[in-house]
Amino acid sequence: NEQIAKKYYESAKGATLIFVSNVDHAYNLSKFIKGSVVVTGKTHEKERRQIIKDFSERKIPCLINCMVFTEGVDIPLIETVIIARPTANQSLYIQMVGRALRKHPDKKITTLIDVVGVSGKLELCQMADLFGADKKFLKKNGFLDGTNLSGLAKAIEEAEELPFNWLPDLKKINILGDSKINCRNINFIKCPDNKLLLSIKDTQIVITPPDALWNSDVFINNKNVIKSKDIQDCIDFVYDYLNNEHQDQCHLWDYKKAIRWGKYPPSSKQLNYLSFLWERYKGTDSLEEDEVLFINSLSKIEAAFMISRFKYEMENPT
Repeated sequence: NEQIAKKYYESAKGATLIFVSNVDHAYNLSKFIKGSVVVTGKTHEKERRQIIKDFSERKIPCLINCMVFTEGVDIPLIETVIIARPTANQSLYIQMVGRALRKHPDKKITTLIDVVGVSGKLELCQMADLFGADKKFLKKNGFLDGTNLSGLAKAIEEAEELPFNWLPDLKKINILGDSKINCRNINFIKCPDNKLLLSIKDTQIVITPPDALWNSDVFINNKNVIKSKDIQDCIDFVYDYLNNEHQDQCHLWDYKKAIRWGKYPPSSKQLNYLSFLWERYKGTDSLEEDEVLFINSLSKIEAAFMISRFKYEMENPT
């Protein structure tokens, strides 16, 4: 408690709210912080309202509470939050920190003091979360540097087009069977323009994105073989075509069979070819260290996906 109080006097700015573990902890800590007031579940509602009023008028410099002000209370003046209780609950952590994030005319910044180390394990919702983006990747590659909300969507769009972020497209295709579209376990690749692509040896099959009526076209080696038919009919056509013409390559186009061999590490030939394509795509003679590490982390099916995607990108430049 002495250390918590010391941190309060050293670092807290203005009106301060402290979260503690239990009632005894609250009262013991209050002995070390002059002018502090303890609020617990047993504090009468009328008394609690008066305490909040006095705190908001700066008559009380510090509130120490035990599971009272985590939610359902609006005290905009809070300028510092001290977390002095452990938690592994993401929602509770957000609620505690969120107490100090309300706007107030006298407040320009919020100070968070964590004396138990939960902030290194839990995260707050950030702008990137609203777009379903990978914050760690965006931050590492500078996409969040100085980016406000208006520019974040563009930054995320640019980040998603980097090879590091192509693999989620593989996962998206694999779960399409759970939607109104049945992909018939065909090992399609979802391209940036939402085309479905399958490449097997000397054959390339493309299904165009469905229009407003869910109609698509099918191209086999750039020949338009199906025009404006329901996308499910297009997929069924491709499935029949593969069974009739390329049954000997079903280990490549049948996703259930592909993942059996695809879970193993890629061959050195596959890795070398993937590295070569990435270098061509970048227009350089070598790869960065993180790119090499990324390639070496891939499974065989992921490497095959990346190879097909690189070839598509270079054949269809934007």
